[in-house]
Amino acid sequence: YILNNDKYSCQVLLTMGQDDLLTNLPGEQNLFKHMKWSGMANYFASKKVTIKDPQGYVIGNAQHYDRLTGVVVNKAGHLATYDQPFSYFEVLDRFVNENWA
Repeated sequence: YILNNDKYSCQVLLTMGQDDLLTNLPGEQNLFKHMKWSGMANYFASKKVTIKDPQGYVIGNAQHYDRLTGVVVNKAGHLATYDQPFSYFEVLDRFVNENWA
């Protein structure tokens, strides 16, 4: 709804824990395939970016187009903020600063 409504110009961040047992990663990725948004084809065509922490460790990957960002946080379960707080902080910092390069 938010992505399809031009009245809302906010960015949308969807995060997924790589090891989530409650809402598993394949199921969450399938959700993206069924989202009804005019930018989905461009989102899927966009390049996946590996996210590294300041020490150079890979903490996940992100895909971004327009106002939608999807992030997989490595070694995180359903509560990624609890399982990988420093990695999640890095994701939020990049999201707020629009730094997915």
